[in-house]
Amino acid sequence: MVEEYNLARIRLDELERKVSSTTRSLEQAAAALSSVKTRLSSRAATAYRGGVSDGISVLLTSRDPREMTDRLATLNLLADRDAALLADLQGTRATGANAITTAAKARDAQGRLLKEIAARKVDIESALQRQRQLVALLNRSDRVVRAARSVRYPPVKAPNARAGVAVNEAFNQLGKPYRYGAAGPGSFDCSGLTMWVWGKAGVRLPHSASSQYNSAPRVPRDQLAPGDLVFFGSPPHHTGIYVGNGNMIHAPSTGDVVKVAPYGRRDYVGAVRPGT
Repeated sequence: MVEEYNLARIRLDELERKVSSTTRSLEQAAAALSSVKTRLSSRAATAYRGGVSDGISVLLTSRDPREMTDRLATLNLLADRDAALLADLQGTRATGANAITTAAKARDAQGRLLKEIAARKVDIESALQRQRQLVALLNRSDRVVRAARSVRYPPVKAPNARAGVAVNEAFNQLGKPYRYGAAGPGSFDCSGLTMWVWGKAGVRLPHSASSQYNSAPRVPRDQLAPGDLVFFGSPPHHTGIYVGNGNMIHAPSTGDVVKVAPYGRRDYVGAVRPGT
């Protein structure tokens, strides 16, 4: 887009030079036309003062053949000059008309190009603003991802092999972005994450927090074990996988990433144990 803008500016410079050149040609044509008109006017006045107007008057006023011949020769010479002046006049008028047409077209093209450049400038500025916002978002996301992956957690002892696979898979997803409706592998929403990790353990879960809450046996809070799914809201609208030490791994919301967080929220409603 920026290169298109630069190309448009080059075209505008070329048009501006063309308009200037055409304007000079138009001014020259106007000066030449004025000169031809002046010469024709002068020629007509001279002919009038000299009494030489046409061939009939020469024949009627000449007293001898020699005088008649001289005056006819002069008249023919002046007529040739008149014809040349008229030809110059016609050519100059045509040149001026062409210059006017060319200048008008160049100015129209220049006006259209100026509007096009203005529109492209707005587009470029909008694109640059979007890029700046995207860079800021990426920088923020990168910081969040690095923060999520930099924390070291104590080893988790799962109650069984399947739960161990699910917990390890949850840790492998740390730092991946939240995206509504996503179920991996590049991004997740909350139930998409729990569905993915337990899917790796061979247990199929529905892609819905509320449905997952009703898909497996309930677990009392004081008996939570790594691999259990914890739920929030009534009816449940958020879920995560418990990883021990009072923490869960979950995909929080738009703009955030999969991360470890305390599970003890006020809207906690219960837990289930898949695979049993």
